[in-house]
Amino acid sequence: MPCEWTEKVSLYLDDELSSEEATAVRVHVGTCLPCRTAYNDFVRLRAELKSTPAPPAPMVQYAALHAILGEPAPPWWRRRLTIPAPVFALTVLLALVGGYVLPRITNRTAPTTSQTRQPAMPQAPSKPEPVIDFSRYDHGGRATLVVVKKTVLPATGARS
Repeated sequence: MPCEWTEKVSLYLDDELSSEEATAVRVHVGTCLPCRTAYNDFVRLRAELKSTPAPPAPMVQYAALHAILGEPAPPWWRRRLTIPAPVFALTVLLALVGGYVLPRITNRTAPTTSQTRQPAMPQAPSKPEPVIDFSRYDHGGRATLVVVKKTVLPATGARS
């Protein structure tokens, strides 16, 4: 059964009691088995805590890690590019062949000047032409349709 003086035993070890209370706790620890066990446990815990090494200061930790890990990696744009010689030779060969062959292929397929389309001259907006359906005349042959506008001559009033 725990004793009500157990907390005072802890305060006694921490030297937080007055001299009269410290004397009373010292006498009580000599007569009470649970308090004597608590006193021995507290003393053993203090000894273990004192024997545990303190963690190093942050700057010491940083210096140790820096010594172990070395310099930080440089940014990607400052790193050396190392590729095997055959890969480099293949890349140069492909660039040369591509630079020689590609312009010749594109020149063959480019239209000549007679085939190029001339830009249309802008025309004044006109009335939309009436839509005439010529499908009834379509018999599958080739035909040319010519649309002629009839204009009225201003001087005579005759149609042309």
